Amino acid sequence: MSQLVRALRGALRALDESPSDARRLLDAVGPRLHRAGPAARIAAGLIAFDARRYDEALGWVEEAATDPSPLGASALSQAAALARQLGWNHRAIRLLRQRLELDPTHRGTRLRLGSIFALNRNHEDAALVLGQGPVNSDGARLRAEMLVALNSADADAALTTWERGLRFLEPDSATHLASLRGRLDGPEAALAVLARTEATPEVLAQQALYLLRAGRYADAASLEVRERATGGC
Repeated sequence: MSQLVRALRGALRALDESPSDARRLLDAVGPRLHRAGPAARIAAGLIAFDARRYDEALGWVEEAATDPSPLGASALSQAAALARQLGWNHRAIRLLRQRLELDPTHRGTRLRLGSIFALNRNHEDAALVLGQGPVNSDGARLRAEMLVALNSADADAALTTWERGLRFLEPDSATHLASLRGRLDGPEAALAVLARTEATPEVLAQQALYLLRAGRYADAASLEVRERATGGC
C-alpha cells in the first residue's frame, strides 16, 4: 500500500474522531495528489468535502476530471453533485455542460442539467437541454412539464413522446399526464387520459374534478357515488 493511500485512509478514519487530524493529513498529501491518478484525487475531494473544505474538495474532483479516462469523465458528474449540495448551481451547470461536451448522449447528465434549470424556474433552458439529446422517461416528463408551462407549440409533441415512453400508464403517471393535458387541451383531454388507467380513489377524485370543469355535473355526481363505494373520501 502506498504512503498516499495510507494517508488518505487515515484522513478518512480521522473525520469523525479528529477532523483537525484529517485536515492535517490532507495538507500533507496535497503535493503528491497532483501526480496521482483520478481515483486518489476524487477520494481526497470527498474527504475534504466531509471536512467542510468545500473549495478544496471541488478543486480535487475537478482536477481528476482532466484525466482522459472514464473515471475522469465521471469526476465531472461527481463535482457537479457536490456543487449542487452546496447550492452552487452556476458551478454545477458549468461542470455538467463540460460533461455533456465529452458525451452529448449521456442521459443522466442531461436530466440533471435540465433539473437544475427547472428548479431555478428557467423553463426555456430546461426544455432546450432536454430536447437536444436522448433522455429517459423522467427527462421526457420534465421536458413536457417545461413546455406546457411555457405554453409552447411543442408541448403537445413532448407530452406524446413522454406518454409513448411509458410501458404502462400507471395511476401516478396518469394523474400527472392528465393534469398537463388538462392545462394544454382542456378537461375532456384530461378525462381521456384518466379513462385509460386503473380507477384508484385518486384517479376517481381527479376525474370528478375534470367532469365539474367540463360542466358535466350529473356525471361528476355519479362518479362521487362510485368513489365512495371504492373507499375514496
